[in-house]
Amino acid sequence: RAQDAQVVVVTSAMSGVTNTLIAAAQAAAVGQEEAYREARLSLLVKHQVVAGQLVADGVERAALGRLFDERLRSFERLCRSIAVLGELTSRGLDVVSGLGERLAAPLLAAVLRAHGVHAEAVDATEVLVTDGNFGNASPLLAETRAHSQERLLPLLEGGVVPVVTGFIGATVEGIPTTLGRGGSDYSAAILGAVLD
Repeated sequence: RAQDAQVVVVTSAMSGVTNTLIAAAQAAAVGQEEAYREARLSLLVKHQVVAGQLVADGVERAALGRLFDERLRSFERLCRSIAVLGELTSRGLDVVSGLGERLAAPLLAAVLRAHGVHAEAVDATEVLVTDGNFGNASPLLAETRAHSQERLLPLLEGGVVPVVTGFIGATVEGIPTTLGRGGSDYSAAILGAVLD
């Protein structure tokens, strides 16, 4: 950041998180409710421990804790719905599997702020527009360019480092998608291209 004011960070989920989320959703589809409850608690603890170690500000840590709890409760509700239906669709799997990045980006932004870097978490569903091929979506570059420049360039111009969720995007209608496993690197390449 000191060498280049035009830095955009793209983050992946923490190690093992995506696998945990997918396994919990698959277990929910066959009626194993305990699996997603345990996953919610273990992921909450995992993220809170990192926040506790790397974010000294108590107010910031508390805000992160509330955000983690809210997003993981949403995950549990989604898994409960999957269990009731007895089915895990590709669309549902995209929502579940992208949660790790939605936990990691606010955490990383807070860690950067703790180190004196002005940073803001940005959900890629706001900037990366894709087709509706759930599980392996392709970017719609013209739309992604317009959304990314509108959302990210003002942050850069204001001296803020955007910390964008990798791996995920959304259709034109705003339905969450994923770019396929390993998609965070792909996300970074896409954003680099559309932001020149």
